[in-house]
Amino acid sequence: NGLPAMLALPSRYSGEYAGHGTRLASSGLMMLQVVSGALVSENRIFASPSSADSIPLSANQEDVVPMAMGAALKLKNVVRNASRIIAVEALCAARAVEIAGRYKELCQKTKLRVFFDRVARACGPALDKQDSGFSAALERVSRTLKEDKIGQDFLC
Repeated sequence: NGLPAMLALPSRYSGEYAGHGTRLASSGLMMLQVVSGALVSENRIFASPSSADSIPLSANQEDVVPMAMGAALKLKNVVRNASRIIAVEALCAARAVEIAGRYKELCQKTKLRVFFDRVARACGPALDKQDSGFSAALERVSRTLKEDKIGQDFLC
């Protein structure tokens, strides 16, 4: 697929690795990082102050400043995007632990088993597939992180 070895996961199915003239079955989670960057950029747009949206009326005698609703809608979008950004990071962490083969070690030494297990369950088969779409998995992980409050289960 032309990617440098550091960006691609070795094929589990054939045992072939990058750099040996062999084909890889996965390009990793590179596009999820692009999605995360786009969401951060969108949040920067939403971060512009609502107070800048002033509308003079009645020959400049009155000034309508509808800040509350606009600010609330922006906040809703920022929170939605932030939960997706965190979901991307959770997916990447789960995949990194899987690739490194350190799941058992980390689960024995830390309280991360609950986190990794819930992320993997929410992600479903997308985490195991090579070069699969992650849109639905990202939404499920985002929802799981919000609803299950899994951070409370593993933080010291």
